Amino acid sequence: MSHNKVIISCVLLLPLFFSTSVLKGAFEPWASNTDPTDVLKNHVQNVTSSPFTYTITQGGTLDGKMCTTLPGVWEPYEQTWESNRSIRMENIGTANVINPWLKIGPIDFFSQQTIADSVVEGLSTEREKAMAIFYFYITHRYHKGNGNNTAQGDVSQAINVFGFNTCGNSTLCISDLLDKVGMRDCIFSHCPGHVVPQVFFDGKYNTLDGDMATFMLMRDNYTLASELDLVRDHDLIKRVHQYGIMSPMNPLRNNEDYAQYYMWEGDTTVQLDGWAWWNMGMVLRPNEAIEWRWGHETPVKYHGDMSGHPPMVPDTIYNGLWEYALDFDNDSEWRAGATVTNIANNDGVLTAADGGTGTVLWYMKAPYQFVGGALSASGAGFAFEVGFTDAKDWRKKVFTSLATLAEFGGKFKGRTADTREYWLRCTLTGKASLKRINIKNDIQMAPLAMPSMTVGDNEFMYLEHTDDKTGKNAYRNLRITHTWVERSKTRPPKAPASPAYPPNGGESDGTDLVFRWKAATDPDGDTITDYHFQFSDRPDMRWPMSPNFDKYISKTPDKGSARYTLPRPGLLTHGTTYYWHVKAKDSNGVWGPWSETWSFVAQGPAYPIDVAMKFNADTRTGTLTWSANPAGPPPVKYRVYGSDEQGFTVHDAPYNVKLGETKELTNPFPANFVAEVTGTSLDVIGVGNALPNANKAYYRVVAVDSNGGFNSQVQQMSGFHYATNLVDLKYTFEGVA
Repeated sequence: MSHNKVIISCVLLLPLFFSTSVLKGAFEPWASNTDPTDVLKNHVQNVTSSPFTYTITQGGTLDGKMCTTLPGVWEPYEQTWESNRSIRMENIGTANVINPWLKIGPIDFFSQQTIADSVVEGLSTEREKAMAIFYFYITHRYHKGNGNNTAQGDVSQAINVFGFNTCGNSTLCISDLLDKVGMRDCIFSHCPGHVVPQVFFDGKYNTLDGDMATFMLMRDNYTLASELDLVRDHDLIKRVHQYGIMSPMNPLRNNEDYAQYYMWEGDTTVQLDGWAWWNMGMVLRPNEAIEWRWGHETPVKYHGDMSGHPPMVPDTIYNGLWEYALDFDNDSEWRAGATVTNIANNDGVLTAADGGTGTVLWYMKAPYQFVGGALSASGAGFAFEVGFTDAKDWRKKVFTSLATLAEFGGKFKGRTADTREYWLRCTLTGKASLKRINIKNDIQMAPLAMPSMTVGDNEFMYLEHTDDKTGKNAYRNLRITHTWVERSKTRPPKAPASPAYPPNGGESDGTDLVFRWKAATDPDGDTITDYHFQFSDRPDMRWPMSPNFDKYISKTPDKGSARYTLPRPGLLTHGTTYYWHVKAKDSNGVWGPWSETWSFVAQGPAYPIDVAMKFNADTRTGTLTWSANPAGPPPVKYRVYGSDEQGFTVHDAPYNVKLGETKELTNPFPANFVAEVTGTSLDVIGVGNALPNANKAYYRVVAVDSNGGFNSQVQQMSGFHYATNLVDLKYTFEGVA
């Protein structure tokens, strides 16, 4: 289908010295964030055909996207400034417009299906689709409840309206997005106090925790771990950073806390089944409008009973507008949008017919949640009621009277049931009259899904997601008004120019890397305060390889430096080509562009294979055996570790663990090193075996290459890798505890 396309049809430039009138209606936190360089601009676009494409060029040097960090798990996104102010789409024609929508950028946020299709476009394998959906999801929401577990369980509402939900709803959302791309085999994990989906692809179930923004890789650094993999080997969890990009790296807080969820050893069979049908569909009647607004009312208005769950960061909740201004002079138009009983219209004034009692019932529905509003009317003797669907029976409506029009907005506050629809009833009795009515509703919007402009050319597409169920539009006449601010107060930092290590196109020396790059510079001389590091096994950098490789350096031990130290060796695979890039943030909270994508080939020994225990019944000894992995350079020695803890992590020195409320254990725990050998076997079980940490239930074998020094810090051993399989003995011998 061909798209109609125009460049800017109307631009209104207003200098900021008219700021009192120009900024009237602007919302916090941006209304009071002004600068003398600010220029307010306005673009009006008329739309009479669909689909329709138009372009707006935003000037200045700053926009909201470059001033925004990503959300974490418990932490919302952070933003220092926003250039967008509002987009108003109003029906100025004479016919209803069904499912109008505005899209900018690659993602169509209209429905579960359009979101999923946009996210996986160009991808072919199920693994690719699952990973793309996971990364999209964790960058558009964070963990937060509001007392409504229904609306937040729908992807279109969670992403467009709230921007947050909790683990159960998150699991439904991930499942529904995967369902829309044909991946319908999703099951629940059995985590106490937590809900995690497992997704079937590559012949197995794979854990993708969208709520905690994490997944765990097996020792090959590619295959995703299942729930049972994680139950058996907690070290797979401890080698990954959990709880999102905004959470500082803290093994005691993150890894050990997260590992406690994985304890179920049975079969997982409960299938996930989400909502799978909601979308952002709407009908704009003549004189009805929706307005996306960047900012919120003061105080912020929000959906749900959050008396016990108040907004952690109110500035991440935006209040848009839904408005219906009725024209009683056009009798056919206002009647088409209402249920009318015994009403007469005399030159635009409504009264009860024959002086009796008449009613007008208006149905209000929006794709966003109604959270407040204002009702204005003129006439005499009219009475209004507001009705909502009964929370216990959706077939019933419960109406409450308005003693005054000022009570209207309060009817939406604190409601936990879905409030995307309500009814407004006006009763006219005797000589009562209604001359004019204007219905305005505040609606809740999630900023990260709004149609935001950035500096440069912005191509918008107006489209209509109609179908045989919702109906088709024979005609539309819409006016879309964009308002934004152009600011040139400061400029973003430049991209880091080049890597220092590993060299671009070269090789790494081992797998315990410290990534280093040339420090970024800022054209205004501002201090560089942070870097965003991303690393992938894909040249298109479409998503990070694991949570270890998507980091704000300020949240790592390398804070303040142009480097990133991997949390442990063994996270890369020998002979694999990897890709990475970096961008910088300055002291004004502005992110610069990504650097070029750099690549290298990882070098280092692979993990030992065929790890097994051979038991000699005559000597009553157990010998741990293994084989060198044919991949990578041959190891020059091996280090063996033993413990009675299933899924233990190797430690060469005493270490602290998260003890919780136990009184039976104390920190530190002892080291679990057994011995270092050059061969591929070691006696570890038997009466009289004097090796430290011998006669244990579990063992790990570590390979070391010729480059590797080793000391008390595991992270400093070059060419370090764990065994593929944790060896589980559980033998009992005479004289051995």
